[in-house]
Amino acid sequence: MKKSNLLTTAAAVMLFAANKRLIKSLRKASDSLKETNEQLKVVCKENEDLRNFKDEYLDSINNPATVVEGQGQFSVFRECRSGRILVANYFFNPSDPDDREYIRIHAEEVAEKLNERP
Repeated sequence: MKKSNLLTTAAAVMLFAANKRLIKSLRKASDSLKETNEQLKVVCKENEDLRNFKDEYLDSINNPATVVEGQGQFSVFRECRSGRILVANYFFNPSDPDDREYIRIHAEEVAEKLNERP
């Protein structure tokens, strides 16, 4: 084999190996960018949800607080555009009527205090 053919073959093998490494690196970078892009989409969605919640929360401040009885609890809510925002939860022992009454009174006092205007 001629010396120039040998050098050409050696150069081609080296370029092939380098090209293979480069393609592998580019695939890794592409996969990493795809993963980062997906994570960015999740973060943007969470940020939008938080912004919407903040807006609704600020709007709800002007609405009266109400007390709702649930299973073993009294909840204080404020109405907003998309439903209700939970302000506080107070749990009671369902088998103890005195505890239930005490927690009901406390929840109503909290709602009344929230509804006071300065």
